[in-house]
Amino acid sequence: MKRRLLAAAVLAACLPASDVLAFAQQAASTAQPQTTAGRQQKRRARVAKRFAQRIERVDKNGDGVISRDEWPARRSRAFDRIDTNHDGVVSADELRAVTAARLKHRRRYRR
Repeated sequence: MKRRLLAAAVLAACLPASDVLAFAQQAASTAQPQTTAGRQQKRRARVAKRFAQRIERVDKNGDGVISRDEWPARRSRAFDRIDTNHDGVVSADELRAVTAARLKHRRRYRR
């Protein structure tokens, strides 16, 4: 780390000050928005991947929905609450809706 910093300082000392200043301004103006947007996009992708993995882990027969037989027994009371259209299976959309409502509630009372 110290060697890289020293090398950058030596390189900056060799270049004209106007070039160093222009490079620093360009890096500052372009790096921040791309970094923030890229970070958010990567986070959304990680969350979506984990969500899909959780559904796959519970979905034993691989049909894309979770039936009452596949649902964990210790959470059987939650099945009826999450199955909002009462078709006997919990879809990914129903799980997303419940998760979003829970996060909204948590954020409201966290402040």
